[in-house]
Amino acid sequence: MVDPKDSETFGEILQKKRDTLLLVKFGAEWCSPCRSIQTVLEKVATEWEGDVEVYNLDVDVDPETADKWLVRSVPTLVLIDEEGAELGRLIGFSSFDQINSLLSEQFDDPKGGK
Repeated sequence: MVDPKDSETFGEILQKKRDTLLLVKFGAEWCSPCRSIQTVLEKVATEWEGDVEVYNLDVDVDPETADKWLVRSVPTLVLIDEEGAELGRLIGFSSFDQINSLLSEQFDDPKGGK
């Protein structure tokens, strides 16, 4: 998992050529559910390695990117395709199964539950 530190870095991540989807967690240090979901996202990153990259973005550090992506509550997970377009989002704490379901919709050969 990667923690972009500013909008320029996040912009570079979106612009670089990728063969994977991005799952971006918009969160904040003071947000308890944001900290709780971290363990779930670590499992997602392991289960979906090679297909999905997981990124953390702190809305207090980079409010411009949060505004651009219309994030109004944390945690918010946004799934982004290889072209930088949103494929879906989950708002609030999400379980592994909820995230896995969102990701599985994008693939012919779904994973998860290992």
